[in-house]
Amino acid sequence: METYYITNTTELNSLLTQKVAKGLLEYVSKKVVEIMQRNLNQSEISTRTLQTSVLYNLESTGTESVIAIDYDFAQTFATPPKYDGKHMVEWGHLTTSLGAQSGSQRWNGELISFRLAQWLESGGAGSYGNQPIEASHWFTKTKAEVQSNLSILAKQYLSKYGLM
Repeated sequence: METYYITNTTELNSLLTQKVAKGLLEYVSKKVVEIMQRNLNQSEISTRTLQTSVLYNLESTGTESVIAIDYDFAQTFATPPKYDGKHMVEWGHLTTSLGAQSGSQRWNGELISFRLAQWLESGGAGSYGNQPIEASHWFTKTKAEVQSNLSILAKQYLSKYGLM
């Protein structure tokens, strides 16, 4: 095991950031991604594309992590709706199938993937296809679960490395 000689608070803070905080943040970020994916999966409609698009980005300093759905990445899975000549036989994945916006990857100016995440959180009205979309409150559930388990996740990581 390495030995560190610390002579001031700045050195201690630097060592803790380099050796503990970055690893802890990455561990917690991965756990939050898993929680988000699980809560998306508990929706009434398929959310595989959104689940695949939940990513985290650890800042180079190791003190901040952004955990989000990469809506642009989700749109790379988009496919146009399929028709048998006259009638639609399969809805497109993350593409608009109706009206003037038909074939577009946007709905009223926003990416379909973003709108889907909103609809899954709050519900979506309508009478076409899989609508109305029942609210699963995936984000609200994720936030509550992370808030109530954050100290447990931190303890798991610190215990794993003998730091607690």
